[in-house]
Amino acid sequence: MPELQKSSSDDANRFIDIMVKTREGDIHLIGSGNEAGRPVLFMHGITEYARSFVPVMKLLPASYYALSMDLRGRGESFKPESGYWIQDYMADLLSVWNLFSGFSGSPILVGHSLSGRIAAAFAAQYPELVGTLILIDPPISGPGRREFPMPLSRFTGPKVALEKGNMEEFATFYANTRLDTGVKAEELKLCSLQSIEQSYNSIIYEPFHSYYRLIRSRTLLLAAGLSPLITDEELDELRRMNPVVLTKRIPGIGHEIFKEDPKLFVDELLRFVEGDKKI
Repeated sequence: MPELQKSSSDDANRFIDIMVKTREGDIHLIGSGNEAGRPVLFMHGITEYARSFVPVMKLLPASYYALSMDLRGRGESFKPESGYWIQDYMADLLSVWNLFSGFSGSPILVGHSLSGRIAAAFAAQYPELVGTLILIDPPISGPGRREFPMPLSRFTGPKVALEKGNMEEFATFYANTRLDTGVKAEELKLCSLQSIEQSYNSIIYEPFHSYYRLIRSRTLLLAAGLSPLITDEELDELRRMNPVVLTKRIPGIGHEIFKEDPKLFVDELLRFVEGDKKI
């Protein structure tokens, strides 16, 4: 069983820092809200960290226990030289899940992008652990599927530019987005290069659909209207493939839905969760 360490943060005393000690290393989370309430665990994308979800966490009703996790290789979690496959991330998540025993409601798992893939696999393998699952624009590439539409340099390029101190080059990677480059810089500072490169290989070579078919938790999949990751035809296939999953296209918004419009995302989350009777 992992050892739990807690300490207070300085973010207006609103958030706590949680460190879960696992066999391989420490996993860091931030938390807010009612610790006896229904847990909501947020998991970020390939070049983000736990604090990426702070705007969303601030909008959640205080009755929820909101947590956001630094994936291995990011934020304040341990940063191994290797070990960034789905099974590695799932092992970390299973250790974190020990936090939830004895809470009043079944946990809600929210995964963005890379973590949408991790969350789908986790829910497929441990269906009794996940009460509700929300997938935010996950990449659906993998064996036998359409190639992932973004090159590795799209993710490593900003990291390299940042480490060289070339902020002009860094900003060019986000010129056609609505993202705050200052926020992206803070995220990338705490992402290891090996975590980005090896996680990209996971997106390319590991399956999504095989796990997706097995999901039995009540699930919402949000596809971003301006993102190239899920086409309309692919979304239709996902809808037919697993009727347990409610799929929804959000028009006029990019891949990082929860950053571009935190209120819209929280409204979607709460609207879906309100219909969930498994509490």
